[in-house]
Amino acid sequence: MSRPPKISTELILDVARTHFLQHGHSASVHAIAKELAVSHSALLQRFGSKRALLIEAMRPPLHLPWPTHFNGGPSEQGQGAQAELKEICYGLHHFFQVHSPRCRVLLSAGVLPEEIFHEGVPLPLRAVKTLSDWIVRGVNKGVFSPCNARSLSAALVGSLISRVHLHSMGQLANEVSQPEEWLGEFDDLVGVFQKILEIE
Repeated sequence: MSRPPKISTELILDVARTHFLQHGHSASVHAIAKELAVSHSALLQRFGSKRALLIEAMRPPLHLPWPTHFNGGPSEQGQGAQAELKEICYGLHHFFQVHSPRCRVLLSAGVLPEEIFHEGVPLPLRAVKTLSDWIVRGVNKGVFSPCNARSLSAALVGSLISRVHLHSMGQLANEVSQPEEWLGEFDDLVGVFQKILEIE
């Protein structure tokens, strides 16, 4: 009779995530099991297959990290809306820094978007839709100047994701010791979109 599992699922996923990020989807389940001090078969028994372990360890969370006040925003005051936009951008940027490398591993393993994302809709596209709705509310309140909210949202989310990818490529090339010298200050990027929205 086998002993009940003593290692938490969270710990297993943390260790597996580290291995998959370092070695890609070809990371050894034997190496993961060895670090956890469990047998290879026990690890697979817990998750059913290496593929299931990979998906569980690398799949992003269900919800994007919007500020708690986001759904009621933007603020009707210019400075409040400016602070909200900056908070949104910092939150999304950090989210993509964490989860873009994980999603790349999943996609390189042939995992389909519908297996990764809720309802099969990639998180960047969900971010575009939600941010677009926020901008529309601001336009309707007279906080923002009239604009094509969907196009502006796509440009903003795309800029944040591109910044993450450019930074990671620079690190891989071992050429970026001071990434801001290459990419510009983060606040400057946000400032471009503040000017487009004419937030005073």
